[in-house]
Amino acid sequence: MLQFLKNIFQVIISPDRGWEDIGAEGKKAEIELMPKFLLLGAVASVTVFMSLLFGVRDVTFVQTAVGAVVVFLKFLIGYFLAVYVFINFMADYFTGGPNENKIRTFCIYSIAILMIFQILSNLIPHSLPIMSCLPFYLIVVVWKAMRYLLVDDSRTIPFVVISSLVLTLPPILLGLFANMI
Repeated sequence: MLQFLKNIFQVIISPDRGWEDIGAEGKKAEIELMPKFLLLGAVASVTVFMSLLFGVRDVTFVQTAVGAVVVFLKFLIGYFLAVYVFINFMADYFTGGPNENKIRTFCIYSIAILMIFQILSNLIPHSLPIMSCLPFYLIVVVWKAMRYLLVDDSRTIPFVVISSLVLTLPPILLGLFANMI
């Protein structure tokens, strides 16, 4: 788990170097990385309960528990939707065709970064406007991952735009939808 977290923070701090190291490791996404991804999702869910300790909002334990489940599910569903879109609709963006393990690894680490941002915002007692802007940093992470994923250089802008939307919109929309219910 520590290596997984180290890789996440390395991708955040130095995306070029982080993706190089992830590529050098060559771990199997479904076997080695998915359990760590799920554990990080569980940690993100548990941190939702910090709102009870801070007393920032008048929420009940049940509402907070539902919020914790929503946080876990929005990232899990976001991962599966992103993988589905990359493999089925963006195959022509990759030179030599899509590498499913690299795509899954890319989605795991990218959404794990969103989880880290969620954990940080849950641990801060008051909502800061800068916390809402953190997901935009994923654009840089996606752009720097193009070499790792072997994306055709002539399709840089469309790939970065579509990938950023595919990775960030599902968790955001699922979270908004769940809050409306």
